[in-house]
Amino acid sequence: MFVEVNHIGIVSRDPEVSANFYRGIFDLSETGESSRAVETLGIGKANLAIYGEKKDMKTPVFSSGCDFAFRVDPESFHRIEEKLFAQRMEYDVRKTERTLFLTFQDPDGYVLELICDED
Repeated sequence: MFVEVNHIGIVSRDPEVSANFYRGIFDLSETGESSRAVETLGIGKANLAIYGEKKDMKTPVFSSGCDFAFRVDPESFHRIEEKLFAQRMEYDVRKTERTLFLTFQDPDGYVLELICDED
């Protein structure tokens, strides 16, 4: 039976760049709980494990079709959008009747999506 997500693991060309990206955008802190990951960051009750096995710079990581979606509160949604704007990163915001979606890519091309229910 599914209880909760323990961790999300990604492969990165440069784990330090990826870890700094996630720290900066999501205010994550290092947990140091993995013996295999180069970097392990806390994300809610779970961890984001960043592995350093991706060597081929010619093959985009996002060709795997992998993406991550995070449900966040409205304040966090707008704070992260402001960070992306300030860093001149490309992102897309779309809205359904009561839900906002913010989509952008990390340094390795993984697609990240924030989901926020408006008050």
